[in-house]
Amino acid sequence: MAPLLALAAFNALLAACGEAEPTSVNPTAVPTATQDRQSATREVASFTPTPPPTRPPRDERVGAQIGDHWHASIYVEICGTALYFPPSPGGVHSHGDGFIHIHPEDVNETGSQANLGRFFDSFPYDIDTGHIRSARGELFENGDACPGGLPGRVQVIANGKDVTEDFRSYILRDGDNVEVFFK
Repeated sequence: MAPLLALAAFNALLAACGEAEPTSVNPTAVPTATQDRQSATREVASFTPTPPPTRPPRDERVGAQIGDHWHASIYVEICGTALYFPPSPGGVHSHGDGFIHIHPEDVNETGSQANLGRFFDSFPYDIDTGHIRSARGELFENGDACPGGLPGRVQVIANGKDVTEDFRSYILRDGDNVEVFFK
């Protein structure tokens, strides 16, 4: 019986000092801070975080996709007078701030459909390679004279390059600079 009392006294002493781990003999023993750190270190060492999802790299030439939020500057001038673009609807639109906001809301506005033609179609203006019709119905056709007598023509510039001939299908990209002139 003395050996059992000695073992019980020894376990009680260890438990009181906080050095014992719970065992079948002493299930109420409390792990020490050192033991907690060692256990946590083992758990952290075995934890491998999953990297956050990333979009696969893609070619911007395919145009904006759902989830993109791009901006391009827009400036339109008719015979020396700037034309204001009010806010417009759709995934390729204006807030009336001098920018084209390109964030497609459905698949019909993505890729090659996120283009200048879609942007201009969201306004009461008619802009084509041969003319510009204002919201008030004023028509400016290639060859018509601007004040001062010089004949004007429609010109569409994207990032310094003349894209007039096929501007409606020009695929907008983040950071584009688009200028439309009748002069």
